[in-house]
Amino acid sequence: MLNKVTKYLVLFCCLALTSRSQPSDEIRLKRLVKEASDLLDYGNYKLAGLKIDTILFLANFDENRIYVGEAYNLKGVMYDYQYQYIEALKNYRSAVDIFRTYGKKDKEAGCYNNIGKVYKALDEDKTALTYYFKAANLYKVEDRNHSLRTIYNNIGTSYQKMKQFESAKHYLYLSLSISKRVGDSVSIAMAYHNLGMNHQMQNRFDSSLSYFRKSLLFLKSVPMSPGVILNNSEIGNSFLQQNKIDSSEKYLLMAEKLIKRSGNNISLPEISEYLSQVYELKKNYPKAFFYMKTKERLKDSLSKLSSATEVVRAELEKSYNEEKSQNLMKAQYAQQISDTEKKNRMRLLNYTLVALVIAIFLVVISLRSYFQKRKANFIISKQKEIVEHKNKEILDSLNYAKRIQNAQLTSPLYISEFVEEHFIFYRPRDIVSGDFYWALKQNNTFYFVVGDCTGHGVPGAFMSLLNINLLNEIIIERGIKRPDLILNEIRREIIKSLKNPDDNEEIRDGMDCVLCAFNFETMNLEYACANNKFFVAREDELIISFTTKMPVGRSHDDNVPFKLFEMKILKGDVFYFTTDGYIGQFGGPNNKKFKYSRLEQKLLEISHLPMARQSKMIEQTFENWKGDQEQVDDVCVMGIKI
Repeated sequence: MLNKVTKYLVLFCCLALTSRSQPSDEIRLKRLVKEASDLLDYGNYKLAGLKIDTILFLANFDENRIYVGEAYNLKGVMYDYQYQYIEALKNYRSAVDIFRTYGKKDKEAGCYNNIGKVYKALDEDKTALTYYFKAANLYKVEDRNHSLRTIYNNIGTSYQKMKQFESAKHYLYLSLSISKRVGDSVSIAMAYHNLGMNHQMQNRFDSSLSYFRKSLLFLKSVPMSPGVILNNSEIGNSFLQQNKIDSSEKYLLMAEKLIKRSGNNISLPEISEYLSQVYELKKNYPKAFFYMKTKERLKDSLSKLSSATEVVRAELEKSYNEEKSQNLMKAQYAQQISDTEKKNRMRLLNYTLVALVIAIFLVVISLRSYFQKRKANFIISKQKEIVEHKNKEILDSLNYAKRIQNAQLTSPLYISEFVEEHFIFYRPRDIVSGDFYWALKQNNTFYFVVGDCTGHGVPGAFMSLLNINLLNEIIIERGIKRPDLILNEIRREIIKSLKNPDDNEEIRDGMDCVLCAFNFETMNLEYACANNKFFVAREDELIISFTTKMPVGRSHDDNVPFKLFEMKILKGDVFYFTTDGYIGQFGGPNNKKFKYSRLEQKLLEISHLPMARQSKMIEQTFENWKGDQEQVDDVCVMGIKI
């Protein structure tokens, strides 16, 4: 109640001050609109609200409907800035009704622009465009070119969000043309920046860099502006997309430095994300991790909240006024009744007091029980927060481990350099995987491996990284070329690495795999298999490879060498490699395993299709079979067409 009284006292003071020595009501209202607008720009919403209430009061008093519309528009802006979009839209539409009634087309257009920005913030871009075009049509009638440049820019960025790049470019060029004609360097810079974003989103990085640099040239007079920060950030991003890591780092660090100087956190989450990627590519994992955590912290701190405090306060005040009114009526009634009625009332009052004492006693007991329960809930809530925080830390670590593991897997682009067509269906059961694929071109030989390490999740991922490192070391550094000898050497190193000198227990971890060595000049294939096999689709026949029935690791046959097999390959052959996760998945109408027989039939059915279509069929078959069942193991299926 005190806050409301204070509000009206301040409002009264504002009215008193604005009524002194003013040439006319029109000038006074115009000045108040300017003051309220400035306060909104500086984020002083409380004082701005008082100014707007003053405008509304004076405009209604003077029957000046135009300034009533101005007040509603300013109220809409105030709610808009505080993310209270429903209230913002309600006030903007009230302003539109007034300006339309009195023929103020430029002001009506300004409100439509504001409504469009609200819908854009809510990702309702089609609705936003409807209002932007309403605004544009009114500004054309009024010949307001300086306003049209802003509207065209908003239309362009909305089309950009909808990935309609040619339409976006058309309106951004219109905005640029008008901005050049009126000589507004900031608007020119904005148009060039958005054109840069247009080209960047289409992976046209050279032209995007040119536009961002042009934008910077027009912002020389304001070196600490948000536009300078955004341009440096997106130049860094464009270089990052081109894998020009040093150039990217230079501009991103410059953007970060400008943010720290200006105190404006615009774009800092995005800059932190880009820098995390830069340092990950530079294998500077501590810095990559630091910027990843910085991004997450900033995004959490920028979450939008709205409070119902004023509604609660109004309800309490209403309740208080109703109670006060009832007490006053009771007092007046008591003075009018007779002495007899007073005695009866006293008797009734006594009964009431007794009932009240009983009620208070019950309330105290209820409150005590409530607060005890609330305390218990608070403790449970805190414990839940601790568990959730720990779970988040573990999940963040696993996601980062996944990025490291993915970096060790051979890039599909690298494989595409040596085989005509291929596909990869790779789906870990957990975040990280024990399945892996690996390829290497060494002299005239193209080595290809699909492996399934013991376990899945974190243990399997550790084993996959160990095996990938051993493959690189044995083939590249030690120069061992034959597939069977390579598997023998990997087995020896795994047994050696996993042996604990302080523990007599034997660790039987290892992997099942297929290792192929293709020579595309002689069209010959040498291969060795460990507890796994591959398939070759040749015309209408499916050929199944030989295998050695033992793992790469500790087993009862670990002193037996792996066998080397050879076969001729033909152009058009399609090779398929799989781990046991695909054929071991439970599902189907009877909840059974998929098994090799179904896989062989499916491979023969799809072998004539393009590889991209085959990949989709393999994935769709797996999903249909699995249905609502949980995935039981890591899955890796690959196809290579000769």
